[in-house]
Amino acid sequence: MLNRLEKKTPNQVDILVGQRIRIRRIWMEMAQQALGEAIGVTFQQVQKYEKGRNRIGAGRLQLIADTLGVPVSYFFGDAPKDGSASDESSGSGKNGVKSEVVEFLEFAATPHGLSLAFHPLSLRCHSMPRSASRSST
Repeated sequence: MLNRLEKKTPNQVDILVGQRIRIRRIWMEMAQQALGEAIGVTFQQVQKYEKGRNRIGAGRLQLIADTLGVPVSYFFGDAPKDGSASDESSGSGKNGVKSEVVEFLEFAATPHGLSLAFHPLSLRCHSMPRSASRSST
């Protein structure tokens, strides 16, 4: 049994589903508050769903999918088949290497990933001097 003082770590499938909810919500330019109102929860609950801290029931996941205009299967694209918390469910494949889809989703959920998705031409290579990044043709 879990000691009350021990922190329960989120299941990796819950994290994956949450990341996909976040990416789709942001892609649609929808606030957490708006999604929460549409599905009958607070924005704080939406935050917990997106971070994988709270599990989402089947009925609520269907509401989220309908609200975001995607099928429920969208949220499980690269999830492990058994839903376990094994190496596979952490997104790790053979030899502990993360799958490309999980790595992409982790990056896409970051501020840099979102910036790249919404403003791809405004990014610069910060390791190059400004004059070197311009074309000299």
